[in-house]
This record gives sequence, structure tokens and C-alpha cells, in this order.
Amino acid sequence: MKKPLPASVHVRQVPFNKLSKAAQRVAIAQDAIRQIKANKYYISTGRWVDVAVEASDAVESGMPDIDQQALLYGLPAVPRKITCTCCAVGAAFLSSIRLADKAVIQGGAVETLEEAADQLKRYFSQDQIDLIEEAFEKGGGYCHTDKGDGVAFGRDYEDATERALAIFKNIVKNKGEFKP
Repeated sequence: MKKPLPASVHVRQVPFNKLSKAAQRVAIAQDAIRQIKANKYYISTGRWVDVAVEASDAVESGMPDIDQQALLYGLPAVPRKITCTCCAVGAAFLSSIRLADKAVIQGGAVETLEEAADQLKRYFSQDQIDLIEEAFEKGGGYCHTDKGDGVAFGRDYEDATERALAIFKNIVKNKGEFKP
């Protein structure tokens, strides 16, 4: 007689850096979808990545910086609100950092596609990055390429957030490749 499975089974996840390149691209797309749906990434055209770190109430009231406050007074650090406004390439960039590097973004902006693409080239080809940008910006933006299918795909989604979600869902569906 077989033993019944326990009520909860602990499943070990494969670390991101141990996944195949295609599986990493799927993981990046899935994370971007989760972050967009959780309103952690605000999607906007014409912008790569703009990270805003809002000060906590303690900082706004003139108290020392929250990290200093925690250090000096033995208080727990109060997390600050972080918002990321980005395009589809920017969302993929942020998710790749979240999954692979575990880097902390201090605040600021990514000014050029090249800055985001340098990180993304670890996972996506330049042609794929360009195609994602073309579809999201509908042929406009900094990319100014027209490989055909990307623009047509993008025009099917008027809303930028829906367009970004559609791009990432396409990447998941096609096992790590954007195929408009």
C-alpha cells in the first residue's frame, strides 16, 4: 500500500543561473508579468527605466535617514516605497536584475536602450530586444526599426500595459522567444 503524500510538498526550485537560456527568458517574462500585475512596474512608452525611491514618513518629518535611524536607535528599517516606470525592454531589464543579480536599485533612470540591452544580452539576442522594443513602441521610440511583424503586433494593443503583458505572454508561450 502506497503512503499518501503529505498535505504540503516542498518543491526545490532550480536557481535562475542554472536554467537554460530559454528557461531564463521565460522566467524573466513571467516575473515581468507578475510585477506589472502587482503594480510594481508602471508601463509607459518613451521611457526605458525610471526608478523612484520615495522617502519614508520618518525621513519626510526631518528624522535622520531611515538607515541611520535603524543604526543609531536600534530600530527596524522601514522599507521605502519603490516605483519603477518602464517600457517592455525596461521591465525585462528590471526582472533580469531581480532574478539573476539580486542587485539593489538605488534610484535613477536608464537613459538609453544600450544600457538596458547590455544586461539583457545575457539572455536575449539583440534582434529579440529590438523586436520587443519595436512591438512595444509600435515602430517609434528610440529603436526606430521596422522589421514588420513587431509593429503589427504592437498595433493590436492600444494600451501600453496590455501591450507589454501581451509581449511577455508571447515570450512564455513560445518558450523564451518573442514571435509576433
